[in-house]
Amino acid sequence: KDMAPRDKETLWVYFSWVVTACCIGPLLSTCCRMKDPNTRQAWREKVALCFIILCISLFMGFLTFGFSQFACQIQRPLYPQDILRLYGPDAPGMKVHIVRGRLYNTGVYFSSGSHRPIVPFNDSDLFPLVSERFGKDISDYFPPDNQALGCNTIPVNNGSICDFAIRTGDNRYHCHTSPASNEALKNLDLNLFVGYTWNNISNTKNNLFVFNENVYDLSAYLNLQSDSQWLGSSDVTTWLSSLVGRDATMDIIRTQKTKNIAKCFDHFLVGKVDGTTIGCVATSSILLMMTIVFISITLIKFLSAVAFDWFLSWQLGKISKVPKPDNTITHILLLVTCYSEGEESMRTTLDSLAKTDYSDKHKLLFVIADGNITGSDNDKPTPQICKDLLEPFDPTAPAPEPKSYHAIGDGLKQHNMAEVSIGYYVIDNHRVPMCLVNKVGTELERNGPKAGNRGKRDSQLILMKWLSHICFDERLTPLEFELFEKVRTLTGVTPNAYEMVLMVDADTS
Repeated sequence: KDMAPRDKETLWVYFSWVVTACCIGPLLSTCCRMKDPNTRQAWREKVALCFIILCISLFMGFLTFGFSQFACQIQRPLYPQDILRLYGPDAPGMKVHIVRGRLYNTGVYFSSGSHRPIVPFNDSDLFPLVSERFGKDISDYFPPDNQALGCNTIPVNNGSICDFAIRTGDNRYHCHTSPASNEALKNLDLNLFVGYTWNNISNTKNNLFVFNENVYDLSAYLNLQSDSQWLGSSDVTTWLSSLVGRDATMDIIRTQKTKNIAKCFDHFLVGKVDGTTIGCVATSSILLMMTIVFISITLIKFLSAVAFDWFLSWQLGKISKVPKPDNTITHILLLVTCYSEGEESMRTTLDSLAKTDYSDKHKLLFVIADGNITGSDNDKPTPQICKDLLEPFDPTAPAPEPKSYHAIGDGLKQHNMAEVSIGYYVIDNHRVPMCLVNKVGTELERNGPKAGNRGKRDSQLILMKWLSHICFDERLTPLEFELFEKVRTLTGVTPNAYEMVLMVDADTS
């Protein structure tokens, strides 16, 4: 098991363990040759990053391809004339009835003998009444449940069929109001609906209006006598008449009174609007927005690259033949990180930097030796080689004292100490200011191997954290304060004057 120190067991570490739970430590150690726990943990975190990238990619793929299928489920509407032609009494194949705008496969229900007999009639007596209504609306045979709808106003009767059955006593025309009847009808639902075009709806003679994508027909209600118009007073009837021929959704949801009336609209439901649904509009809008954002990002990057290439890049590398005055030349730090290089490698790098066509007094060689390391071909440690290449600023000054700073490392390794030496690097006619930082380690580790070694990243951060603390006027570590004072003494300017940093390895020319 790969266990991190207690202070390192973050949520990210736990997450990487969960993602790579199938890859146990012994397996990685033997099969993948990852003997070091830190190496195994680094591998686990890389896999966790790949897992996150995969999840994001799948999510983006879903938004692009799957979301439209999920949110925009297109239902093909059937127009009333088509339903009669395809499923009417004279049409071959399946027979259907329409109840509140939806199609139900009632033909198979009657042909299979599932309909409960109505004494004294049998199926042969009922079939002529049933068959002549195939392909037509029989909503009056199945009045909606007002209590379930929350409709507080009860119709004078449950529809023309129910009223006829009550007046004549003819049970063949009875209403289906029992839960069993409604459940049987629900099982016959074909998940198809009657569609109406806006040409049908906008024709006021049809007395149609739209609410929440559903189409309602007020013809029968508006033709009732005023004392039979059960939704309310004449004001309600006038308001209903004003809805005809348009999408009245906003008018209906405006007040609580009209929303209460709308609970009874199932009595007038005849179908749905043939058009784009809200889900499809939302999907299209999201995809359009994503497309615009991605194309905009691509275009901005492309145009920025073109503008940079055409108008800016040729100026950045342009060398002026006119000497600049000292007060206009930018100060630059030349960071050289070294570990176990020999004198030849160090001279090659420092010579190449010192001989650059840049004002010597505006550049500072900033050399950091990463621990007391002696290379395989060297007869002395790399820090000592660097000191021998340095012309001291003050030969009479005492030896530098090690100063503490916060290093990259775990546990006791987070504390490290370094010495700061200043002077000049001289080659030909160049005399360049040079600052040497030698990481010597704490007193406990100085007699051991690789004393002070914390890695190149730590060397880079010594410089960058020091500059950051200076620029933001933050508290300095003892090493950073030592650097501040010695650089100011050496160069005559405070470190915040340095606006650029060049970083190279010690074996680079």
